[in-house]
Amino acid sequence: MIYFSNTNIRKLEEMKDKGQLFEDYVANMIHSKLMPLLEKQNEEVRVNLEEWAPKDWHIFDAEMLDKDSNLFVENRYSGYLLNRINPHTTRLLPLILSLRVLLYLSQQRNATYIPYDDFISEVYNIGLKFKLYLIKKEEGDNGFFERGMTDGLPWSAYEVELLHRGGNSRITKTPLIDRIKRSEKWFHQHYTRVKPGSGSPGTLALLGLVQMKYENDQSWSRSNRKLALTKIGFELASSGNNPILDGTRKGLNANEVKSTLSEKEQHILLHLIDENCPMEVERILAVLRVLLANNHDFRGLERKAILDQIIDEGDKAFADNKSPNTLNKEFSSLMSRMVDLGLITEGEGYVSGKAKFYSCTQMGEEFASKNRQQSEMT
Repeated sequence: MIYFSNTNIRKLEEMKDKGQLFEDYVANMIHSKLMPLLEKQNEEVRVNLEEWAPKDWHIFDAEMLDKDSNLFVENRYSGYLLNRINPHTTRLLPLILSLRVLLYLSQQRNATYIPYDDFISEVYNIGLKFKLYLIKKEEGDNGFFERGMTDGLPWSAYEVELLHRGGNSRITKTPLIDRIKRSEKWFHQHYTRVKPGSGSPGTLALLGLVQMKYENDQSWSRSNRKLALTKIGFELASSGNNPILDGTRKGLNANEVKSTLSEKEQHILLHLIDENCPMEVERILAVLRVLLANNHDFRGLERKAILDQIIDEGDKAFADNKSPNTLNKEFSSLMSRMVDLGLITEGEGYVSGKAKFYSCTQMGEEFASKNRQQSEMT
């Protein structure tokens, strides 16, 4: 309902007597009153973000867990038609954070299954706060934000102010509140989504890290879903020693953090990808073959040169893309995940916006060698 004060009613009567248009009055009020009010609200949304507090660290504290607890289920999903990770799931730290939050909720409530709505809400809110903490913790070439280590975590309006730090969030005419809602939807779609029986079940389900059940078999609504860790999901969530989730709590500075995942987390995830995502593995091996063939270059190989060689060779793992633009985006996403998995490393001294050079790590060589041997045996 729109409320008109007596003053405004008299103003409208005067305008009618003078033959003025009602639309002119409304346009003037929007410009002089409504727009400044909305801009102020947008600024409040931008600034009033909840800060990470010392008490929040217990959410991630895997060392406090009872490793003998039974807060997981044995069965896992299998047989998905989707055989590679969604290209919009660019980084893997948000998956570890999601599992830690699910384990925290299970412990807090002493329940194996947690309402799915509670899970996605907690992951989003905690991820939002923690990303802001990492952004503010350090600034410069070694900062978490500058090095892409916060990528994938929920977006906030604060990032609009980070163009000077290499951020790519622009000031647009779209209201901030709409951008926030859109980014929240995007985060859930590509990181916390769990939809068994779907063509796109979500990475947590695809890798067998979580199990979903329905309270009422007659209802498939989201509010009827409950989520639990699988045994391997519990192992990954409770492994601890994550360089960022645990390292920063223990005082590590950004320049001391070399990877977003611990070695144990990398091995578990790589094993699950090898087991559940054959197309992802084929693409990983294609990249490793190119890098290993060019390991004489101490700087590593530029990203574009790697992709160009893969295209020139007509590698079948990259043959199903609809356009060069799609291929380019999927390739960038793949390279980011491979960095997280410890299979490749970015060249020293990388600066945001400049060309990236990549080299194969020892772990990458071992993974390529193992798969080559398996291929020769079959």
